[in-house]
Amino acid sequence: MFSPASPRGEEKIEFEPPGAIRCHERGVAGRMNARMKDEFGGRNVRVKGHLKVKSHRMFGILALSVDQLMRLPC
Repeated sequence: MFSPASPRGEEKIEFEPPGAIRCHERGVAGRMNARMKDEFGGRNVRVKGHLKVKSHRMFGILALSVDQLMRLPC
Protein backbone atom coordinates (compact mmCIF):
# COMPACT_ATOMS: atom_id res chain seq x y z
CA MET A 1 0.00 0.00 0.00
CA PHE A 2 1.19 3.52 -0.69
CA SER A 3 2.01 5.86 2.14
CA PRO A 4 3.03 9.50 2.21
CA ALA A 5 6.73 10.13 2.57
CA SER A 6 7.86 11.68 5.82
CA PRO A 7 10.74 14.13 5.37
CA ARG A 8 11.58 14.12 9.09
CA GLY A 9 11.93 10.35 9.43
CA GLU A 10 8.72 9.95 11.41
CA GLU A 11 6.56 6.88 11.26
CA LYS A 12 4.72 6.63 7.95
CA ILE A 13 0.94 6.90 8.06
CA GLU A 14 -1.01 4.60 5.78
CA PHE A 15 -3.74 6.01 3.56
CA GLU A 16 -7.36 5.17 4.23
CA PRO A 17 -8.71 2.66 1.65
CA PRO A 18 -10.38 5.28 -0.63
CA GLY A 19 -7.22 7.38 -0.56
CA ALA A 20 -5.05 4.39 -1.43
CA ILE A 21 -7.25 3.55 -4.41
CA ARG A 22 -7.22 7.16 -5.63
CA CYS A 23 -3.43 7.36 -5.21
CA HIS A 24 -2.97 4.18 -7.26
CA GLU A 25 -5.25 5.49 -10.03
CA ARG A 26 -3.36 8.76 -10.18
CA GLY A 27 -0.10 6.84 -10.40
CA VAL A 28 -1.35 4.86 -13.40
CA ALA A 29 -2.49 8.03 -15.16
CA GLY A 30 0.81 9.73 -14.36
CA ARG A 31 2.81 6.84 -15.78
CA MET A 32 0.72 6.90 -18.96
CA ASN A 33 1.20 10.65 -19.37
CA ALA A 34 4.95 10.33 -18.76
CA ARG A 35 5.29 7.59 -21.39
CA MET A 36 3.24 9.65 -23.82
CA LYS A 37 5.55 12.63 -23.36
CA ASP A 38 8.87 10.75 -23.27
CA GLU A 39 8.42 7.94 -25.79
CA PHE A 40 5.63 8.90 -28.18
CA GLY A 41 6.24 12.52 -29.14
CA GLY A 42 4.00 14.23 -26.64
CA ARG A 43 6.56 16.75 -25.43
CA ASN A 44 7.53 18.52 -28.67
CA VAL A 45 4.95 19.21 -31.36
CA ARG A 46 6.41 20.62 -34.56
CA VAL A 47 3.21 21.28 -36.47
CA LYS A 48 0.89 24.27 -36.54
CA GLY A 49 -2.87 24.23 -36.35
CA HIS A 50 -5.36 22.59 -34.03
CA LEU A 51 -6.23 19.75 -36.39
CA LYS A 52 -2.59 18.81 -37.04
CA VAL A 53 -1.68 18.95 -33.34
CA LYS A 54 -4.70 16.82 -32.43
CA SER A 55 -3.87 14.21 -35.07
CA HIS A 56 -0.21 14.20 -33.92
CA ARG A 57 -1.32 13.49 -30.34
CA MET A 58 -3.89 10.87 -31.40
CA PHE A 59 -1.26 8.95 -33.37
CA GLY A 60 0.91 9.00 -30.24
CA ILE A 61 -1.96 7.65 -28.15
CA LEU A 62 -2.63 4.96 -30.76
CA ALA A 63 1.04 3.93 -30.72
CA LEU A 64 1.02 3.89 -26.89
CA SER A 65 -2.09 1.69 -26.88
CA VAL A 66 -0.57 -0.77 -29.36
CA ASP A 67 2.63 -0.88 -27.32
CA GLN A 68 0.65 -1.67 -24.16
CA LEU A 69 -1.30 -4.42 -25.96
CA MET A 70 1.96 -5.95 -27.17
CA ARG A 71 3.20 -6.14 -23.57
CA LEU A 72 0.19 -8.17 -22.38
CA PRO A 73 1.01 -11.80 -21.63
CA CYS A 74 -0.67 -14.28 -23.92
